[in-house]
Amino acid sequence: MDAIINTVALDSSEVSKDKKDLWKKYDAMNATCTKQFPRAKKEEQKVIDRKVWKQFNDSVELSQDGYYIRLPDQHPPLSDNRALALKRLANTWSSLKKNDKLLDQYNEVFVDQLNKNIVFRSRGWQFLRNEYSSSLHPV
Repeated sequence: MDAIINTVALDSSEVSKDKKDLWKKYDAMNATCTKQFPRAKKEEQKVIDRKVWKQFNDSVELSQDGYYIRLPDQHPPLSDNRALALKRLANTWSSLKKNDKLLDQYNEVFVDQLNKNIVFRSRGWQFLRNEYSSSLHPV
């Protein structure tokens, strides 16, 4: 570990009491304000990333209906992204209603996935409040 040391030497007979007091205050202030950063920011981020990855791997559980991951303690609630999902739906619908053939292809995919129990019909937004219905695309 490299350290930088600054030294100032004065003949004490030439320095007045007021100047000595100022130097003492400066030294005290300098000591409390100095911080050492042992690693670069990228290194610090790597350490944080490793901790998050470890917590994720330690908490992931496989169940019959998918994977469950516990959030860290004191984690704020996650957003349901309802506004984003509705905007995406509106944009998709506006582009699909211009092309009947493409709309029919989308409908065939949904009907096929319903028959194979890949997706299911929702009973409304409240039903999905704490669940995610698609295993292929996060909501």
